[in-house]
Amino acid sequence: MNENFMRNMKVVNYCWTCHKVHNIGDRHPSEKPIMCECGGYVVTPSGKVQFAILPVTSVFKVDDGERHWIAAKDVDEVRTVYNAVYDETLEDDAVIEPVALDVLRHPFISTEEGRKVSLIDIIRDQNDFPALLASSVW
Repeated sequence: MNENFMRNMKVVNYCWTCHKVHNIGDRHPSEKPIMCECGGYVVTPSGKVQFAILPVTSVFKVDDGERHWIAAKDVDEVRTVYNAVYDETLEDDAVIEPVALDVLRHPFISTEEGRKVSLIDIIRDQNDFPALLASSVW
């Protein structure tokens, strides 16, 4: 397995009943069951879990006539990154929306070498957040 596979990634667990996201962190696997506030299990008595590997930050797609993918904690931070990178204010009518996990994993960004990478691949190589991950300029 690639040593950078988990770089800038986190593991989150889900409640089996309400599907709320839980970060059970460094709890020992023998510490079971772990209950959710709804009364459902995050870790069942037999040790079963539901989990996902996600980026440590959210990713937003900005559409202002061009497309930009920015890793940031919220929309305000997206606007700050855009303004810093392009030295201009993002228009109020620009569409800013969170990127779904299946899109993050799909390789659709072309590199200078001509290969396709996913936004997850770019996040793994990133050293600092927030950050502009990619742009499509027509």
